[in-house]
Amino acid sequence: MTTPLHLDDRRMRFDARRLALESFVKIHLEHVTGCRQLLLAHLRMIFTLSLGSLAGLVTLYASVMRFGSAASDQICTPTHILLAESPRSDSLVLAAPRATRSKDKVRYEAQHKKAA
Repeated sequence: MTTPLHLDDRRMRFDARRLALESFVKIHLEHVTGCRQLLLAHLRMIFTLSLGSLAGLVTLYASVMRFGSAASDQICTPTHILLAESPRSDSLVLAAPRATRSKDKVRYEAQHKKAA
């Protein structure tokens, strides 16, 4: 037969292990949730910056088209301006679809992990 002290010992060890496991799971879930929120905030920022870059590029092109006839004898042509601005703005403009796709993927994964 087992002594009552031995049963209490086993119960305390079991409770301690269960508490440690619950704590580790809770810490992990909080970490994953925080990382997901940080990723979504980053993707929203990239999307906003890319839209701002696209708006700036369209505004620049429209101003060249509007004032292009008055300054046609100068070196600045719409093609020159677009070629000069495209390396800077293309990376941000092309980041918008990537950011949207990544944001949708993260949201989809989050919904399916909650359901599981």
